[in-house]
Amino acid sequence: MSILFKLRFFRVLREISLFFEYRSQIKNEKKSSSLFEKFNLRIDWIGRLYTVINLPPEVTESPDLPKDSRPAFVMEEIKPINDYLKQIKLEELVTVGFEPIKNTNDDSFLVVYYFLFREITWLWILRTIAFWSIAAFAIKYFFFS
Repeated sequence: MSILFKLRFFRVLREISLFFEYRSQIKNEKKSSSLFEKFNLRIDWIGRLYTVINLPPEVTESPDLPKDSRPAFVMEEIKPINDYLKQIKLEELVTVGFEPIKNTNDDSFLVVYYFLFREITWLWILRTIAFWSIAAFAIKYFFFS
């Protein structure tokens, strides 16, 4: 188990360094790229990219179009952003999520691109904390009592 733990630990360290590279790259893109401003992308303090997509009136006011089909129009609207992320080589590091903004009658959607952690999970964090807690307790109990 010790060897597996070490290997996973190094993969987690690599993922953390990838996250910091991702954050520095999106900060540099914000400063230097006109496309960042064109797509109205913003960055929050965690490093997520987000923007608001407003659906056109022909989509929101059409009686023939059900509200369930609106996410398909959002996906069409974010295709240029996805191409931009592919151009700056971030498409493999991020994943997208979107949801309707409250009090807009589902006419506007919040689109969030966030870093996808593959190695760091809540289960891994809890297991690591439990492992080191038990190890510290065992060392204190068996060697210092």
